[in-house]
Amino acid sequence: MSHSKTIFSYLLPLVILILSGMQKGKAQDTLKVEIIPSTSIIDVCNSEKRIEIYVQTNEIYAKDSLIGYDFYLEFDKDKIIIEQPIKPNTLTSKIEAAGGFSYFGLFEPGVYHAVAFIQNGSSFVKGSEPLIAFKGRYKDSCEGFTSIRISDFEAEYQNITTVRNVKFDEEKYIKGEVADLNGREFKTLFIQKELEIGKNDSIDDIDLLLQFQQNAQLKNANIVFRASDSKLLNIVSIVTLQNSIIIDTIIENEDSTQVKISFSQNFQTSLPALRLKLKSLKDSNFTSPISARIVQTNVCTCIKKLSGDIANIRKIKSDSIMSVEVDQDIVKFDLQIIESDNNIKLFSSEIINEVGIFNILGIELVRFKIEYPSFNVSLPQNLIQNGAYIVEIITNAENKRKYIKFIK
Repeated sequence: MSHSKTIFSYLLPLVILILSGMQKGKAQDTLKVEIIPSTSIIDVCNSEKRIEIYVQTNEIYAKDSLIGYDFYLEFDKDKIIIEQPIKPNTLTSKIEAAGGFSYFGLFEPGVYHAVAFIQNGSSFVKGSEPLIAFKGRYKDSCEGFTSIRISDFEAEYQNITTVRNVKFDEEKYIKGEVADLNGREFKTLFIQKELEIGKNDSIDDIDLLLQFQQNAQLKNANIVFRASDSKLLNIVSIVTLQNSIIIDTIIENEDSTQVKISFSQNFQTSLPALRLKLKSLKDSNFTSPISARIVQTNVCTCIKKLSGDIANIRKIKSDSIMSVEVDQDIVKFDLQIIESDNNIKLFSSEIINEVGIFNILGIELVRFKIEYPSFNVSLPQNLIQNGAYIVEIITNAENKRKYIKFIK
């Protein structure tokens, strides 16, 4: 069987494609054919999973002398089932009304045969209706997509002396999403989205809490946890925080951890559900997002959206800083020093005019005035070597001074 142009069709949601008509009354040299899903969104989470597919052409005029067609509809038998044709409001119904013949049936698994023509050639059809429509059912899981195509399409004309071409439009790629209905989409919420770990904090026991935003009579769920980089952060363990939650299985994959959990009637969405214990594999600064994705529940096996809540685990050195008061009579003001990859940043509640750096014995190492006084100043990373220092900040507010100990 020779094949015409393949038309890929995502089955959820489905976009209606609009065809442009020909100039009225003018016979066409080329017959355009395409497959059009009937609706923009199909709720594939329901038990029916019904679909409708239209085989559409550009408008057929009287001078075209069309009396019938013959084609095969090919599909993935493991993902969808074509059950029966839909004839009302199609050109096929006009063919039958004119005394024509039609046949529709399964040619072989995955191939559906469609034939319709006016036998005596005494009439012809015209109009902008679809040639024929098909009713089917999506049998695969809610994720992914499938393809449907027409092959061996032949148009039958009353005037066989005129050469007519059959053309398929460019491939139609239609993105599929799960219908956002109550009880069909679940979300998770990390209690602490931004978790900062200081230099002196333990990186072997990092806690992150997770809870559900809604349960909709949830009985079980399958959740996938994933760190952006498994080389930076490992999920050591996952424990429940409510007696009504039972962890059935934990599956360790190469780049993720999959958890199957069950809930009893006492499950409370207002309280955290799980605690993730994490371990960092890197002692220096890093940032690693954590995501949670619910891939299956007892209500629906087709939730494929990310939770939308991503927790950032950030390792910093800021809490290694401790204030050192040299003189109790010196007016105090807020000051913070943060060491990044490229420089040392000073943040002050007063405008910084001058900066001095001393070693731990009080010997001045360097001093410089800020050309453009500011609330925050960046110092070159190579200005000082690793070690402990005292940084003096002088502001323009009555020559206030602040001393802070900094460990690089």
